[in-house]
This record gives sequence, C-alpha cells and structure tokens, in this order.
Amino acid sequence: MKNYSLTILALILAYTSQAQSLWDDATISAHFSVAHHDKRLFGYSETSKQKLLDRSPETWGTWQYGLEITKKILGWGRIFETHMGLGYSAENLTFYRPIDHCFYKPGGFCTAIVVRSESYWVQQLAIPFNVLILPVKNWQLSIDLRPSFAIHKGFSGSNIGKWMFDFYSMEINPGLRYNYGQLVFGVNYRLWQWKKIDRALYSQRTIPGGETSYPILSETYEDYNPLKLWFSVGYQLGNPDHSRK
Repeated sequence: MKNYSLTILALILAYTSQAQSLWDDATISAHFSVAHHDKRLFGYSETSKQKLLDRSPETWGTWQYGLEITKKILGWGRIFETHMGLGYSAENLTFYRPIDHCFYKPGGFCTAIVVRSESYWVQQLAIPFNVLILPVKNWQLSIDLRPSFAIHKGFSGSNIGKWMFDFYSMEINPGLRYNYGQLVFGVNYRLWQWKKIDRALYSQRTIPGGETSYPILSETYEDYNPLKLWFSVGYQLGNPDHSRK
C-alpha cells in the first residue's frame, strides 16, 4: 500500500506544477484524524457480540492521515475566503469485525468462511472546499466541506483488495485555523456525515442468520456519525500576505 500512497501523493504534487501561478495562494497540508469506533454489530447474540466488543474495548480506533493541496478561489479582503483543492488519505478501521471477503471477488468463487480483521483500509481521494472567516488577525473560523471517493479497499492479513472509484462520504467539519507566518495549523470536528454504506462491512455475510430486515442492508446511504476530530499543519507556498490583500 505504501507504493500506491507515494504514487498518489506524487500526482497531488504534480497538480501544482502545471503553471507557476498555481503556487500563489496555495497551501499544502498534512492532516490526521481520529474517530470513535463504529461498533455496530447486527444479528449477533449478546454473547457473541460481547466477545467482539471485548476484543476492542477502546473508544477511539478509526485513524486517517493524508496530504492535500488547496488554492484560494475567492476572497473578500481580510474577512472572507474560499479555497478548493485535491487530497489523498488512507483510513484504517481497527475495530475487530467480520469482513465480507466476497465483496472483493464479484462473480468469482467465494467460500462461506467468516473472515474477520482488525485492520480494514480505505484509500480515498477528496475534493475539499473550505470557507474561511477571518474575525481576528492570524485566526480563522473554518468550515470544511469534504466529498471523498474510495479508490481502494482491503484488509490486513490477506492480499485481497479492490480498486474502484466510488463515492465514499461527504463531511461537514467546522473548526479553527491559526496562521504563523507561512505555517497554518488547524483543528476541526465532524459535525455531519453522509456516507455510502460499505458492503464489505455490512452485507448478508457479515450479519449472521441470513437476516434481511435490517435497514442497513436495504438502504444505500446513511448519516451515522461517530465523533471525529481532524488536525492539520500546512505551509503556504506563495507570499503569506498575498491572500490577505
């Protein structure tokens, strides 16, 4: 997966080199997030469910990290700005749970063996859109709108994976940013999420007993939203005062 990550990060950096003007008002950022586990288990007896919950007793356990570049597309003096860009991230869900390995073999041979993993990976491309309000010098209120698309899914402990380009989620993340020279520090929390239900996690194979009445099996999207915090540090590639004029 590291080779895939390096390739995608190189493409993001190449995005900025198409014209010299793209370096103006552009910021490259590294970001990291942590979220509560999604511990929903459907169709299990209380005893079986408790065994899985005891395996991952911690609350936090969904980790995401990545790199992105954004550029100012609209500004109103020192009061209001909008930025848009491109980003790559890798999300790791560490709650020990069943994975539908048949999801990775559409139309192919697939055994009935239940597969579980505590390291499920989703690589994503995002098109972040940021609204910044500048109430005090160096401080910015931010609203991050983040549509993301899954490009690869897989789980550790196997060589099974699947490439794709599929809508993954839309997040709204309000927060606060601080500028120190050309450095930009940010913290956000996820206020709302609209997400496509992942059939590798929720299918008739991962819900015991062949139960079909659960809404999560028949619906396509959901707004389930475990607590998630984002942290970022960025570097403004152009003149740090240019975007404030």
